[in-house]
Amino acid sequence: LDISSNEISLAGAQDIAHALSIETGLSLKSLNLDMNQLEANGCELLSQALTHNTILELLVLSRNNIFDNGCQLLFEGLSSNTVLQTLNIGGNFITHIGARSIQVYLQKRQTNVLLESRVYGLQSGLRTLDISNNSIGDEGIAALCQGLQTNCHLVCLVANKVDITDIGAHRIRQLLETRT
Repeated sequence: LDISSNEISLAGAQDIAHALSIETGLSLKSLNLDMNQLEANGCELLSQALTHNTILELLVLSRNNIFDNGCQLLFEGLSSNTVLQTLNIGGNFITHIGARSIQVYLQKRQTNVLLESRVYGLQSGLRTLDISNNSIGDEGIAALCQGLQTNCHLVCLVANKVDITDIGAHRIRQLLETRT
């Protein structure tokens, strides 16, 4: 479902969340809500619906002004999804606080993915993460790198314009060296 570049706000998020709720049984593999007006409240509604949609592989929520609070709510909702492969949350005014929510999600998720791969033989994992245009800074990139250290599936990290310095670049270097 691609409904990007619209003016979907809280009311629209409520409708989408209802459509994806457990009551309807509808599940999506792809959801693109880029460039809408979800904000944190809309993200909370969407997050609740995403707890039931465990087959979602692509989620684009870039440019929705979700801030750190919305980021935290989003990752709480995604915690039961182990098949998500592509996530774009660029341009959402996320700071190092939101980056910590991503770190926790990545660490939990890797544990769930490893368990499922052992039990069911599934090979899944987040492959692309776009956090561009968020002011996560060095502290946020350090948190992300810590979360990514255990995620052996990631092949693409988009982190342009995230306000890092040489310290953040060094942390990325350390991550890359441990993954080769």
